[in-house]
Amino acid sequence: MREGAIRGKALFIISEQSERISNFIINDIKHGVTLLKGTGMYTKGEKNVLFCIVKKNQIVKIKKAILSIGENAFISIYPPHII
Repeated sequence: MREGAIRGKALFIISEQSERISNFIINDIKHGVTLLKGTGMYTKGEKNVLFCIVKKNQIVKIKKAILSIGENAFISIYPPHII
């Protein structure tokens, strides 16, 4: 496998509404989502972290939906790479 960029964007989403957000991405955007279990180091509370890679032109729709579903969601967007 060669190193290189993948078209699209990688999203990490932390929200109390992870089930609703993942359903939106799966059913409306038609992309898979991976659920990761995390721990907040400050609060020591368990967190659900959603990970997915989507097309660039879907980012705005996803961000709007996430913010309407879970207004306190944290969204981190990265360019994905293969190594």
